[in-house]
Amino acid sequence: KYQKNLATMNNDYLTINWLETIAGCQIKKEKWHNDYVPNLRYDFSNRFVLQGDYSTELATIDPNNIIGISYFDSYAGLNWVQLLENLKYATRYMRNIHSFDDLIEFVNGENSISPFNYNKEGIYMLKLGDSYIVTGGQHRSCLAKFVSIKMTQVHVGHLYNISEKEVLDIINNKMLYNFK
Repeated sequence: KYQKNLATMNNDYLTINWLETIAGCQIKKEKWHNDYVPNLRYDFSNRFVLQGDYSTELATIDPNNIIGISYFDSYAGLNWVQLLENLKYATRYMRNIHSFDDLIEFVNGENSISPFNYNKEGIYMLKLGDSYIVTGGQHRSCLAKFVSIKMTQVHVGHLYNISEKEVLDIINNKMLYNFK
């Protein structure tokens, strides 16, 4: 079943069907699946540069608290399902993920011992109140969000050149404007 799903993928993109096969369950349609994914590096590029101060300690993050990403324009203007299905070069890791345990290892495995150690860097997020913006590790974070895998290896940063409230206000206004 896994090989069939991998063989029928479009180019290098993954699908919800593949993720359901790996997770061993159907992914229930959630309201947030169609929510606009704020992309701070793209959405804010004409306003200012977001700068964060990252901790060297690792934190555990509930993926339900991830509200957006910060990446170049590759992932601009998408909702969460579109982001999942348009993650670049997904087959690089999909070939090695055959079970839910493999998926958990891919999301949380330490770089030095993970079998998915193909230039994998840490996961980085900016904290905005109780929410997070992914600044590094978009693939693993998006997968974790869809199947609710607690993320245990996250470097958390805090904004220092703009207030959290100001960023959240801009995000909320952008979400209302893009996806009514």
